[in-house]
Amino acid sequence: MTICLICFEPLISSFDWRSLLKPSSMDRICTVCLQRCPIITSSICRGCGRSLADLAPSHYELDTCMDCQKWNDASFFNRSLYTYNDFMQSIIERFKFQGDYEIIQAFKEQWYKFYKKECNPKAILVPIPLTDERLYERGFNQSLALAELISDNIEMPLVRCSGTKQSKKNRRSRLAERLEFKVVDSLMVTNQEFLLIDDIYTTGATVRQAANCLQEAGARSVRSLTLIRA
Repeated sequence: MTICLICFEPLISSFDWRSLLKPSSMDRICTVCLQRCPIITSSICRGCGRSLADLAPSHYELDTCMDCQKWNDASFFNRSLYTYNDFMQSIIERFKFQGDYEIIQAFKEQWYKFYKKECNPKAILVPIPLTDERLYERGFNQSLALAELISDNIEMPLVRCSGTKQSKKNRRSRLAERLEFKVVDSLMVTNQEFLLIDDIYTTGATVRQAANCLQEAGARSVRSLTLIRA
């Protein structure tokens, strides 16, 4: 019997010849849980991909949110599949902090379709790296797990040198910190097109600093794809 990876309730799937020949990965999540995962479908900020429908008119101008206007970087591009809510928070906590590695498989089909719709499949995927300390503590890199759901065209040209947990910081601290990404080998980066992969876009500091690091090393272009936009 197959169960939902999130609520552990038995899954009731409709049967036809297509499902017999090619079972759907969507069968890893039940309809009830799927409906609690809010996909960003409305008008979005052209920079960070945030849903503008969730913002007061004073918090965006035309198609750009106030956060991106403060960053003042017209070339930056991020897209996120889901918006943040209490349900998504509980899933990320199980995934990252309780070691429930398998739970992310529940989003595989939607995540892959979103990647195919929004991104150049020729771009090299770059998961946001963890420090050695954080990787040892967690046992896996959540960004690498997300990247592996959508492509095997993955490289790790970056290392991360600072290790303070982003989840423990307030917004001001995240924006002020220099994360100190470094390029492992500039030959891996020169004239390449990269797609950064991460789990949550909050302030944008992490992916923007990683993107800047790659661009300074000679990358042709850098965009980012995140599962959730907080």
